[in-house]
Amino acid sequence: MKITADKVFEINKRKKNVIISGIPEIGNDINDFLYFANSYYSLPTPITSAHIQSANHLGRPLNPLTP
Repeated sequence: MKITADKVFEINKRKKNVIISGIPEIGNDINDFLYFANSYYSLPTPITSAHIQSANHLGRPLNPLTP
Protein backbone atom coordinates (compact mmCIF):
# COMPACT_ATOMS: atom_id res chain seq x y z
CA MET A 1 0.00 0.00 0.00
CA LYS A 2 2.83 2.41 0.85
CA ILE A 3 4.54 1.80 -2.50
CA THR A 4 1.33 2.65 -4.36
CA ALA A 5 0.84 5.80 -2.28
CA ASP A 6 4.45 6.85 -2.95
CA LYS A 7 3.98 6.38 -6.70
CA VAL A 8 0.78 8.42 -6.71
CA PHE A 9 2.52 11.16 -4.72
CA GLU A 10 5.41 11.25 -7.23
CA ILE A 11 3.02 11.43 -10.20
CA ASN A 12 1.07 14.29 -8.62
CA LYS A 13 4.28 16.12 -7.72
CA ARG A 14 5.50 15.97 -11.34
CA LYS A 15 2.26 17.22 -12.90
CA LYS A 16 3.38 20.82 -12.46
CA ASN A 17 6.86 20.29 -13.90
CA VAL A 18 7.77 22.01 -17.14
CA ILE A 19 10.81 20.97 -19.15
CA ILE A 20 12.18 23.55 -21.58
CA SER A 21 14.98 22.91 -24.04
CA GLY A 22 17.07 25.37 -25.99
CA ILE A 23 17.54 28.03 -23.32
CA PRO A 24 21.18 29.15 -23.36
CA GLU A 25 23.18 28.23 -20.30
CA ILE A 26 24.20 31.65 -19.01
CA GLY A 27 23.06 31.25 -15.42
CA ASN A 28 19.85 33.22 -15.78
CA ASP A 29 17.39 30.40 -16.48
CA ILE A 30 14.33 31.84 -14.78
CA ASN A 31 14.61 35.27 -16.41
CA ASP A 32 15.37 33.71 -19.80
CA PHE A 33 12.28 31.49 -19.48
CA LEU A 34 10.09 34.41 -18.38
CA TYR A 35 11.22 36.50 -21.36
CA PHE A 36 10.64 33.61 -23.78
CA ALA A 37 7.21 32.64 -22.41
CA ASN A 38 5.89 36.19 -22.14
CA SER A 39 7.30 37.31 -25.51
CA TYR A 40 6.35 34.40 -27.74
CA TYR A 41 3.09 33.12 -26.22
CA SER A 42 -0.25 34.89 -25.85
CA LEU A 43 -0.83 34.31 -22.16
CA PRO A 44 -3.89 35.75 -20.40
CA THR A 45 -1.63 36.89 -17.54
CA PRO A 46 2.14 37.29 -17.86
CA ILE A 47 4.23 34.78 -15.91
CA THR A 48 6.36 36.28 -13.15
CA SER A 49 9.15 34.86 -11.04
CA ALA A 50 6.62 34.49 -8.21
CA HIS A 51 4.95 31.73 -10.26
CA ILE A 52 8.16 29.65 -10.32
CA GLN A 53 9.07 27.59 -7.29
CA SER A 54 12.48 26.41 -8.52
CA ALA A 55 14.54 25.91 -11.65
CA ASN A 56 17.24 23.37 -12.45
CA HIS A 57 19.46 23.09 -15.50
CA LEU A 58 19.71 19.47 -16.62
CA GLY A 59 22.56 17.78 -18.46
CA ARG A 60 26.19 18.64 -18.75
CA PRO A 61 27.30 22.27 -18.91
CA LEU A 62 28.10 23.46 -22.42
CA ASN A 63 31.02 25.50 -21.11
CA PRO A 64 33.55 23.28 -19.32
CA LEU A 65 34.40 26.19 -16.99
CA THR A 66 30.78 26.36 -15.73
CA PRO A 67 30.12 24.21 -12.66
